Amino acid sequence: MGHKVVIVDDSGVTRKIIRKALHMIGLDIEALHECGNGEEALELIRQEPLDLLITDLNMPQMTGVELLKELHETRRAEGMKIIVITSDRNEERLEELQDLEVCAVLNKPFRPESLREAIVQKCHVE
Repeated sequence: MGHKVVIVDDSGVTRKIIRKALHMIGLDIEALHECGNGEEALELIRQEPLDLLITDLNMPQMTGVELLKELHETRRAEGMKIIVITSDRNEERLEELQDLEVCAVLNKPFRPESLREAIVQKCHVE
């Protein structure tokens, strides 16, 4: 059975790169959604349970950190695997992710193999 995935990034180009990488690594996807910010993602997650959330941190309206905090506080992240893909190198912000149920953090730019490793080995999604 395929996975329900959402990619959250304000850059359409980055969403396209992540989407392409997911297909390259052969992840079994039932539904693939894209959102331009955390507010859009939160609305989607309220409507449909998802298996995998791949998000950026720096976005307009609602940042990735704000999204993750909201998901954590409302327990909507239960059962969902979360990967952060970011160019943010702020150690304090990255440490904050440890308490927000994030199973992997990748730096931009990333290789498809790194995404596969994060999904399979760190998040235990087959």
